Amino acid sequence: MSTLKVTNIQATGETASRAVSGVAAALAVWDASTGTPTSLQSSNVSSFTDIGVGRCGVNYTNNMSNTDNIISGAAGQGGNKNFVYNDNSASSVEAVTQAATTATFADYDNVSVVTHGDLA
Repeated sequence: MSTLKVTNIQATGETASRAVSGVAAALAVWDASTGTPTSLQSSNVSSFTDIGVGRCGVNYTNNMSNTDNIISGAAGQGGNKNFVYNDNSASSVEAVTQAATTATFADYDNVSVVTHGDLA
């Protein structure tokens, strides 16, 4: 059996490569509890846009090839919090966080989003 060791992976047709340790196309963890999103960790994310209470735009460094991507995430630590995404484009995703019992928008600490799909 052979061992293949690589530092980056680039699929045929993609212009950007991905680190082997992070095979998701993009990931971000941020703290929005102060009202302004502050990055805690990210990969293929250029910036965050504060859209409003409980709404944060996550802007990709390298765009996705289309809008047919798998988006998943989590809202803060502890229970009673919901995460949904509202808008997904080739260049960004809008993450929405809200209280589970009231469905009102809320800013939380340790919010995360992961995007799986093809890079442009």
